[in-house]
Amino acid sequence: MASPEHNEHSALPLDVMLCILDVVDDENMGTISNFLLAGGHSLLPYARARLYRSITLKGVSDLRAAPRLSRTLTTHPSLRALVRAVTLSHTGFSPDGIPETRWVGPDFLPFQRLTELRALTLVSITLSTDADVVEILGMLPRLERFVADSVNEDIRASLLRHHFHGGPEATAPTEDVVLDAELLPEPGPFPSLKELVVVSGRWDGHSLVRRLLHNHAHRSRRLESIKVKNDRYPRQIVWLPVIQAASSGICSLDIDMSDENPSHASWLPQWVASRIDGYSSTYAFVLDNVVAHCSRLRRLDLHHHPDISTRAAPSFDFLVRVCELFDRQPRPLPQLQRLVLTMVEREGEMVSVRSDLCERLAACILDKARYPSFRKLVIHVQEQVRRFNEVWFPRIHSYEQTVTDEVDALLVRWRAAFSSFGERLEVEQVVEHPPHV
Repeated sequence: MASPEHNEHSALPLDVMLCILDVVDDENMGTISNFLLAGGHSLLPYARARLYRSITLKGVSDLRAAPRLSRTLTTHPSLRALVRAVTLSHTGFSPDGIPETRWVGPDFLPFQRLTELRALTLVSITLSTDADVVEILGMLPRLERFVADSVNEDIRASLLRHHFHGGPEATAPTEDVVLDAELLPEPGPFPSLKELVVVSGRWDGHSLVRRLLHNHAHRSRRLESIKVKNDRYPRQIVWLPVIQAASSGICSLDIDMSDENPSHASWLPQWVASRIDGYSSTYAFVLDNVVAHCSRLRRLDLHHHPDISTRAAPSFDFLVRVCELFDRQPRPLPQLQRLVLTMVEREGEMVSVRSDLCERLAACILDKARYPSFRKLVIHVQEQVRRFNEVWFPRIHSYEQTVTDEVDALLVRWRAAFSSFGERLEVEQVVEHPPHV
């Protein structure tokens, strides 16, 4: 009889194999499968737990296998109870090289049976309707983290909704909704999310915003981390009521700061349009009405998107507004530890940066009496170049490109501008690569 400390196929003790298995990446299914073969039946329960703890369906072939996975999870309750994270990622093309639209809805997987799921990530997925996300989340009572990265809504459904219901203004929440949210009855279960990430894509999320505010404002207050970022379509204002509801508990906020003049933004919800008069930019409205009230923030990421027209006059307003935020009395973010500013350089010129403003920001935020917990200012620099002599676009770097003297000079310029921060300063270049085909 084999020793209890060994399995019947491997010379390694079981506890050693379990330690090795514990450090193997969840996505490395081949390694985990090999361990299962080498370890025999003694390793089966541990390997099964690793295989089903985090499920990733990536690409056309994986997503086509979803029905088989659904059957397995439906017929084996012990397996679906192991699932803690699901990632659905449609990246690439069908085998014949033709782009394939892939819709994900409530019936794509047996979501209602994944009662122990804690994290759901959707990447490059198309929703048949805006309400699909709300229905899926309503099936996951213990979900804590929801990520929507490059998620799109079927354009036909979006156009129909805007045509018959008056566009985003008609479906966006009003100020009254925020004030009276707790008075409305709850239609059904909904998770208490701790982290919400919505980046890129053409999904506005109106249905999810309404659900969080109309019936679950108390659950929104449990959010600890929110990231709302979209380089191409800066519509972060749609999510502002959710950030407001979470302002008393949110610790990390990552949000776009657009130079767009509010009077030119036809997509603004009505509740914002009625209050934004007098602001020269959408970021000024966001800083005054949202960020300044997140009193427990420990990390703040602001992504500046200056006007892309080459005819636009240079403006220092963004950094002025950031300085005004930290200059307020009483101090708005007393627990802040880390500030990350993503800013732009164009043909050797630092957009929105001036030496006196950098010194003003340092004098305020390095004041230990006001911000005793502050540790680091991180500057992410994005290079932009002219396109057609009309607009500015991010500079694309090849994958083989290495650090050049030009890049070194860029970093030196930005370090010198914010040198007042001393050792608490970190400057990095944002490198944009061409997409893989």
